[in-house]
Amino acid sequence: MTLHRPRFNYYMYAFDKNSVSAEVLQNHFAETKNGFGKHVEIYTDGSKTGEAVACAVICGNRIKSMYTAELSAIRMALELIRRLKEKSFVIYSDSLSSLQAIQSFDIINITVFNILKLYTQLTDNGKHVSLCWIPSHVGIKVYEMADKTVKEGICSVITQSKIPPESFFPHISKLCMQEWQDSWDSTPTNKLFSIKPILGKNKPRTSLCRRDETVLTRLRIGHSRVTHSYLLRERVNPSVITASVFLQLNIFF
Repeated sequence: MTLHRPRFNYYMYAFDKNSVSAEVLQNHFAETKNGFGKHVEIYTDGSKTGEAVACAVICGNRIKSMYTAELSAIRMALELIRRLKEKSFVIYSDSLSSLQAIQSFDIINITVFNILKLYTQLTDNGKHVSLCWIPSHVGIKVYEMADKTVKEGICSVITQSKIPPESFFPHISKLCMQEWQDSWDSTPTNKLFSIKPILGKNKPRTSLCRRDETVLTRLRIGHSRVTHSYLLRERVNPSVITASVFLQLNIFF
């Protein structure tokens, strides 16, 4: 089966809700709705509090909520559309990352794949579905209802739902980094600890060539021909066999 590419509307993304009043945004939203013509409006939202996440879908008087996240709210909306007799629909979502994941065909994510599969089935059955981004918390009444419903869903009974494996990757990465940091903190005698006490990625210097990067890295860890030439020449550390002055290079930046 060939997956169909959904239609997206990012018209309201051009307006910054921090600098544009809620009334103006509501007027732009009304214009956006009118541009779709006669469509069934569906609003989705997701939220997270502590260890709980939830999402909600509102279509007219129909309200559905469950234990999951933003992408699952869009999938729930498509499943609802499959049961409705109308032919034209608009799904409104404030999750830009979710819409972009669908638009980019990120089918490695099982939820995105299921959304695209559902969308394809709906279009093959003659239904027209558009996805539209809207800003959150600007006074759009139906969306505010969805936001309220999803917060209530967090406190409700947890619904058993399959979670895509990649959803665990950030948690695994965070755990591994914490274990590494704990191990690093427990060995302060390591000379590199004073240079980089907090582990993490170094900020890349894209303007530098590889040779300059190598020089800076060696300076950061205290390696130079003055202090470590014996290593380059495969010789014994002279400070071990003589009582001469021990030389060490410390540079912090």
